Amino acid sequence: MNNKKLKTSKVIIGLYVCTGIVSVYALYAIFNSITYLRNYFKTYGSSIGEHFGDALSYILNQSLSYIVFAVLLFAAAAVLHEVRKLNPDNYLSQEELEVLAVEKAEKAAKAAEAKADKAAKAAEAKAVKEAEKVAKEAAKAESAVESAKLGAAAVDEEVEELAEEVVEDAFKVK
Repeated sequence: MNNKKLKTSKVIIGLYVCTGIVSVYALYAIFNSITYLRNYFKTYGSSIGEHFGDALSYILNQSLSYIVFAVLLFAAAAVLHEVRKLNPDNYLSQEELEVLAVEKAEKAAKAAEAKADKAAKAAEAKAVKEAEKVAKEAAKAESAVESAKLGAAAVDEEVEELAEEVVEDAFKVK
């Protein structure tokens, strides 16, 4: 029995969850009690330390039932777990263990495949961004070259127009 795995019990899990919930509520009740007492004693110009016995009594009165209930739920879950260990029917068979191992391996393979797909998509997205960046830089360089060519052509055209105007003015003067 020691090398076999005990089946999980939904009842035991439920008891542990209920224990946790009741424990959290017990802590909330303790916190609320302390806050109430602090505000109460502050209003009347006193402190919790001066009335420690009364304060402790009030805090326990507000939260002790929840603490006891949480301890009882935890004890019930622990006893039920130990009782389940005694029954051989509560252990997984070799076939069930093999099925669980296969399911675990399949899940790990799917997770690895998903991780590889995610990495491939990230690499592809990075490559696309790099390509876009290179294309933008090339477009900038090309537009700069075209601007320079257009600028040179515009200058040449302007020079020709000015030369024609000078020639026309020269003929008019003569």
